[in-house]
Formats: sequence, structure tokens, C-alpha cells
Amino acid sequence: MEENQNDSDKENKNSVQIEECSTYPLNNEILYKERVNGRTKRSFNYVIIKEGVYSNESITGPKNKKRKLSTSNNGINTKRRPTQQYKIPHGYVVETTWGRATKKRTVHCEIDYVDKIPRFQIKYGSDFQHVVSSTVSPSTAALNYEKVSKCYHYIIIIYIKNLIDCLFLKALRPETNSTISGPLLFGLQLDSVRKTRLKEVSFGLVFLSFIYYYLTQEVIFLSPYC
Repeated sequence: MEENQNDSDKENKNSVQIEECSTYPLNNEILYKERVNGRTKRSFNYVIIKEGVYSNESITGPKNKKRKLSTSNNGINTKRRPTQQYKIPHGYVVETTWGRATKKRTVHCEIDYVDKIPRFQIKYGSDFQHVVSSTVSPSTAALNYEKVSKCYHYIIIIYIKNLIDCLFLKALRPETNSTISGPLLFGLQLDSVRKTRLKEVSFGLVFLSFIYYYLTQEVIFLSPYC
């Protein structure tokens, strides 16, 4: 019993605390952080360029999965970040920045529906002139971006350094899995943006209901059979 309690304490201690610093829609800049034991493990800065909408054709991402426990080298159980379920908007554009110093990167992420299928695009480069995309998922788009990004940096480093200094880049082969979460790159987890979209949908439904009620009352009032 005591051992189970200790395991539970370790899990709680190493669980991910999420912080979303936002006053959206008053300010379109949002800071998102994931902390473990009070230390920031990763953070993203977002600028919402186009909020997008949830249409009747909007679909959701993967279903929720239970948190899995993994054991690190020191024997401590840690919780992996769970797979979330996000509703995918249409006409959405966000500027995402992450990393520090030389590893700092900024991209434009866009989502549009084409023939009822969402298309996830990531634009990068000095003027966002390059683009990778996927109609499978934001994670697939992120993986495609990682591949081209790593190839680009590989070429630059080879140009600057000699071959021996670049041997460590074996760990950055294009075929490796993406280290960037697709939903986080696209900012699909942002609760403040999601709530704003839902409020606008609710307001639209209320407005349409009012118009419908007003028109039906006018018809009844003008009817000669009343």
C-alpha cells in the first residue's frame, strides 16, 4: 500500500502542468507552457492571424488515449503527455514561435478544408516562402516540416564545418520521428481560442433563432386568416 502511494506521489510530482497565458480575443498573442516540477519543459508563442471557424463539416482529431507510464533510467515513473482530441477549424492561420537562441524558429500554420478534407500547411523561411502540407493530420505535416528543416540545417553545417565535426548529425536523419507535436505546432490545444470560436457559433445560432422568430411573428400578424 505504501509502495503504491509512493508511486502515486512520483506520478503527481512528474506530471505535466499546463499554463496558457492569454487574454484572447483582446490580444491575439498567446504564451503556452508545459511545466514539470515547476520547470518549463517547452513553450510556444502564438499570434492568431485568422481565428477560423467551426463549420458543420469540421472534424476532430484522434480520440483521447489514457496516459501511459514510462520508466526512466533512474527508475522514476513519469507521465507522458496524453493524446488529445481537438476540433479542427476552417480558415485558420497562426504564427508559432518556439526554441531559444540559434534554435529559435517561427512558422505560419494554416488549416483549410478542401472537399471536406482538412489541409494542414506549414510555411517557413525568411518570408514564409516555403511550404509543406498534409491532408492526414497536423502531426504528419509537422513530421514533413522536420524532415526538410533537418536536411536544410544539415547542408548548412556541412558547409561551415568539416565532415568529422558533422558526424553527430546522424541523430538528425530525415527518417526519424518528429520531435514537434503537430497539434501544439498548430495551436489546436489553445483553450481561449476554442472557447471564442464556440461563443461565436452560439451567438450566431441565437441570432438566427431571433430572426426566425421575428419573421414567423410578422407572417402571423399579416395573415388575413388571423
